[in-house]
Amino acid sequence: MTMTVRQRWVLAVTSVAALMTVLDALVVTTALPAIQRELHASIAVAYYLIDETGVYQAHSIHVLGTKDSSIERITVFLNRDLFPLFGLPLTQ
Repeated sequence: MTMTVRQRWVLAVTSVAALMTVLDALVVTTALPAIQRELHASIAVAYYLIDETGVYQAHSIHVLGTKDSSIERITVFLNRDLFPLFGLPLTQ
């Protein structure tokens, strides 16, 4: 059975999308430990908001400091310029 041109394009686009998903997960799993080390925190979350064109734009980074299995403090950074410093994209 041979594949049509359309089927090849679908396979190529799907493969690229899967690769992009894996790369995105790799960036996130690489960046979070760096954020934790830099800020001496337990966990950090990057927030993106969707704009009017449907693109996710960097919004804020929330860092949670924990102690004895409870949240001790939450630090919120609203500066978009911090995203690249932690290896995070400004848009998704």
